[in-house]
Amino acid sequence: MTEPDRAREELERVQHLIEKEHADLCGLLSRVEETTDLRQLLELLRGLPELLQRHFALEEGPGGLHQIIASRAPWRTHDLETVMAEHRTLAAKASGLVADLQQHLDGPPEDLLHRTASLTHRLQRHEALETDMLCDAVYTDLGGGD
Repeated sequence: MTEPDRAREELERVQHLIEKEHADLCGLLSRVEETTDLRQLLELLRGLPELLQRHFALEEGPGGLHQIIASRAPWRTHDLETVMAEHRTLAAKASGLVADLQQHLDGPPEDLLHRTASLTHRLQRHEALETDMLCDAVYTDLGGGD
């Protein structure tokens, strides 16, 4: 197998893994949107901070989204910088929300529900932008040959 073939296979492997994680996260966020019960929200969101940490590490790591976009869709560099900077903020907000849900399960739900909805929408926009950039990188023909 040639080096370009190995690189293409690795790109496809990482692309599929990121796409699967995006789909899994989208499914979780859809379930979150469907409930207003704080105990159910806590159960759904309990693993979100760790899931985001692993997901963001994959995207930022070697061969991840950062490398794919930088090498194959450099015109999306500004968007890439935006989503990479947002990773830390989203992970921190998810951790804070889970901690607050754990402490205030019996309290007034309005603030927690508003924060949950806000985080859900931010994550959905974030993941949609990443998916769009990934599609640009993978499906744009750069004219490099066969």
